[in-house]
Amino acid sequence: MSIMTEERKLDFERTLPISLVHKPSNDSVLLTDYVAQSHHETLLGAQVPRGHGLYQENVLDVTGYDIAALVEICRQACFAIAHNQFGLSLKENRYQFLFRELKSNITSAALDVVHPRGQPIRVVVASTVEKVLRSEKRTSGLTWRFELSDPMGIEIAVIRIRQNFVDRGQWKRIREAMCRQRGVVFQSAIEIPPESELLPSEVGRWNPQNLALIGVTCLGNHYEATARIDPRHPVLFDRPTADHIFAMIQLEASRQLAIYSAAKSLNVDPFKLKVNRCEAVFQSMGELNTPTTLHAEVSNNRDGRSGAHVDIQIIQGERSVSTFQIGVIEI
Repeated sequence: MSIMTEERKLDFERTLPISLVHKPSNDSVLLTDYVAQSHHETLLGAQVPRGHGLYQENVLDVTGYDIAALVEICRQACFAIAHNQFGLSLKENRYQFLFRELKSNITSAALDVVHPRGQPIRVVVASTVEKVLRSEKRTSGLTWRFELSDPMGIEIAVIRIRQNFVDRGQWKRIREAMCRQRGVVFQSAIEIPPESELLPSEVGRWNPQNLALIGVTCLGNHYEATARIDPRHPVLFDRPTADHIFAMIQLEASRQLAIYSAAKSLNVDPFKLKVNRCEAVFQSMGELNTPTTLHAEVSNNRDGRSGAHVDIQIIQGERSVSTFQIGVIEI
């Protein structure tokens, strides 16, 4: 299937090159096409896999959209746009992309939509670069607004992402100094975590290998969890050379704690809950092989539907790694 743009058809028949979206294999690529409409505007095609190991994990579920899959589509678009339209060389893999901020909202209609059985889930992504930072005569940061819709033009979500780009040589020196200061070994072998104490159903998951939390304790409306960072996971940990906890791992751990805590607070089945809103600020590098805890506070939902609002902070020692504000609604 193709849809018309002002310049040509948007193609859903193949995926973009793995190097363009910083992925090690084709099965991780969600983008199918790319059309630059102006220097700051881009149209992209994407497809959410129906049999993915993490995104849309329940292969029989044909309802709604997984917010993590939509964020990953946009994250891959960031790479493609930065390389193709803002002069960041792809040949030398010269730059470290740093995720700084995320704001994402899924429409109520998109959460309730029933996808036709046996049909692919296709997404049209309209990207606008809202802010450009430059230093040392190159692009050093971008802020994007992504408007996601289905091929018929029905709105799915609006997602904003802010990233910075650091020369890899400079990044390595920064990280080596940072690790020395924190008393950790830079790029040391990543430890295999213990098995989770949770059932996957407690966090709205089906596969126990997708659990990103070891255990959760509760005191009133406060929940505390220990992160489970598993380097064997092919989606959350797609690069064995990682030197920090990726933003998408933090997102998944936070999503799981939000579902767990909202389900307990509302006394509902976790599978009856969906994340419709997520805002995140990534404040410092999360170190691997370091105890990482998540602290959640549950309050009333702010979106009008039955559900909950969950504030989460990810902490290592006394240092804040990131903060999340997550909206969870009943479906």
